[in-house]
This record gives sequence, C-alpha cells and structure tokens, in this order.
Amino acid sequence: MALIRLALRTVGFLLIAAAYAVFVIDSTRVIAGGPLVAAPFEVVVAALDPGAALAAPVGWLWQWLLGAPAFAVLGLAGIVLMLLGRRPRKSPLAAAESWRA
Repeated sequence: MALIRLALRTVGFLLIAAAYAVFVIDSTRVIAGGPLVAAPFEVVVAALDPGAALAAPVGWLWQWLLGAPAFAVLGLAGIVLMLLGRRPRKSPLAAAESWRA
C-alpha cells in the first residue's frame, strides 16, 4: 500500500510541476507582448502525441476538458493524485487509547 501511495504522490508531483511549466510558458508569452491566452489542454496532448486521435469518447465532457487551460487541468489532476496518495490520518480516539496503554 505504501508503494501505491508513493507512486500516486510522485505522479501528482510531476503533474503539478508540468502545470507550473505550462503556466510559466503562458506567462512568458503574455510578458512578451502577446494576448492573454492560456494554452488549451488539447495543444499539450497534441505536442506529447502528434498522432493522438482526439475524438470525443465521452462527448461534451471530453471537449470541455480539451478546451480548458492546460495548467489548470494538469494542476487539478496533480492535486487529486497527491491527495489520494497521502497517509491516512490517525483518529483522535486511537491516539488517546495508545496513550492510556
């Protein structure tokens, strides 16, 4: 179980780092005098796999996801994976019982 949590946290961290990189690239374009436009997630998917078929397997949800800003999609996916990979909290009752023993 610990290895799965480590893998989730690692992939989540890498996704957050990728989101930060895309955000920096978008910010650099704006600072250079370009319009305030965030790269859509579709551009990132196409850059990673040029032959990817971006057909709509789920319909409107898939199209919405591909049109969303890439840094937001990557960042949210990374945060979700980091939260899924965190350690479970000890309950306050378990801590109190270990103190009495």
